Amino acid sequence: MRFNHPFLRPAPPALVVLLCAIFFTAASAQSLSTAELTVQTEGATLSGTLLTSSKAKTAVLIIAGSGPTDRDGNNAIMKNNSLKFLAEALAEEGYATLRYDKRGVGASTSEQGEADLRFTHFAEDAAAWVEFLREERGFKKVVVLGHSEGALLGLVAATMLPVDGYVSLAGAGRPAGTVLREQLANQPAMIVEMSESILTELERGQTVDSVFPMLYSLFRPSVQPYMISWMAYDPAALLAQYKGPSLVVQGMRDIQVGEADVAALEKAGADRVVRLETMNHVLKDAPADRAGNVALYGKQEVLLHEELVPEIVAFLKKSRL
Repeated sequence: MRFNHPFLRPAPPALVVLLCAIFFTAASAQSLSTAELTVQTEGATLSGTLLTSSKAKTAVLIIAGSGPTDRDGNNAIMKNNSLKFLAEALAEEGYATLRYDKRGVGASTSEQGEADLRFTHFAEDAAAWVEFLREERGFKKVVVLGHSEGALLGLVAATMLPVDGYVSLAGAGRPAGTVLREQLANQPAMIVEMSESILTELERGQTVDSVFPMLYSLFRPSVQPYMISWMAYDPAALLAQYKGPSLVVQGMRDIQVGEADVAALEKAGADRVVRLETMNHVLKDAPADRAGNVALYGKQEVLLHEELVPEIVAFLKKSRL
């Protein structure tokens, strides 16, 4: 629960975008259509869900966070449907939404093993979906919306090809090494010391052969190359370079990403920064106690924080998106 790292998941590659299949299902009461899409990239077959109406001109690409998190914001242990609720709510507001399973997660497949995965693979996959939405589906504007680590993936994808808007939900504003150190700070001194040694080597671009058993799940050798590629990025620096309209939304009851991160993104020049006092990391209205907060990670029936979607929609409208 403490570690919001991407190591359990797979990665994305080149912009060789081929539409493999589109299956249309029943429209909702709001005249929304659902399309199950498949995009083939180098070494991966990616599956996603597009919700749209005939009037939608702008598409919002929703990128999930780290670990084996699927298109709905769920994994095998915790199901909260946060991204599914978000996609549906934005579609009801007139925006097409595309959410997808990362390579090797859910219905998406990967030809690569863990040791061969890099952060850029995931960013290239996101960029492939952006290109698909423009070229294959004909949307005039595409907004990238990333949750947690997906926020950084969206920023990196925006350096690969133009996007019309950017939204960060619970996204880190500092490099991964800094955030991991902060998340580990409350561990026993021995764990903190050993973690520091490993993190320092990874930041230097060097792998570590010997990993203490208690830290193996986080720093196992097969995931270290991915970590090295991930830690090379500074979210605030990337946001400062992004020229389009940008929104940063941070819940102040988030136990994984906090004020230091949103402050870094604010300083980097985000056009709008919103702090929702009671929202947690999975975008829900959370109690002040940690146990109650964590319990929401596994509650599918609890809807999104009531202020989240209105803030996103207001930003999109103000930005003419």
